[in-house]
Amino acid sequence: MIKNGAAIAIIILISAFAEIYPQKEMPFSTFKIEMNISTPFNKNYTSNFWEYQRGYKFVFETPFYFGKLQFGMIAMPYTGKEDLYPDFREKYVFAGIGDEIKFPLNFFLYSGIELGHFMMNFDSNELSEYEKNESEFSAGVNFRLSNEVINNLFLSVSSDITVLFTKKKLKYYYLSGGLAYKFDSPKWLKDFFN
Repeated sequence: MIKNGAAIAIIILISAFAEIYPQKEMPFSTFKIEMNISTPFNKNYTSNFWEYQRGYKFVFETPFYFGKLQFGMIAMPYTGKEDLYPDFREKYVFAGIGDEIKFPLNFFLYSGIELGHFMMNFDSNELSEYEKNESEFSAGVNFRLSNEVINNLFLSVSSDITVLFTKKKLKYYYLSGGLAYKFDSPKWLKDFFN
């Protein structure tokens, strides 16, 4: 697994390349919507009690004044290993900023940082409404390799490394793959932001 220092070094390196070889777009000039299948690929403390199922990752991205602005969500169900542990649904909502560099053959490599809110909704009639919902602040980095297969349609694979700031810090390493579509923003929106 990538250590935190190595992940930060990779982000700095990609950001430096992005500044040397800029692929800059006007802020809010385009939007990209990405839909992925997602799964964690590491074990942490919660793995002792719950098993994760396949989930989904949705990302909305637009150029910003320095890099690309992202808003997204990962939704994933977890099943208790014993009846004592109620099933729950995870919703990880995040906002991030990063940049990408273009390589030959329409490949793009993105790296960025993200801040988020990790929410767990437990499925149990024995818990009060207050106890059914748990949430924590989170921060992380993400990487994405994508390829524009036809005009404005991308295949992508991404990895998010997220730390939850619980009493005992939890790390999640998500692996996601899917499709993205990029389109021009409406003229009225461009005029508003510019």
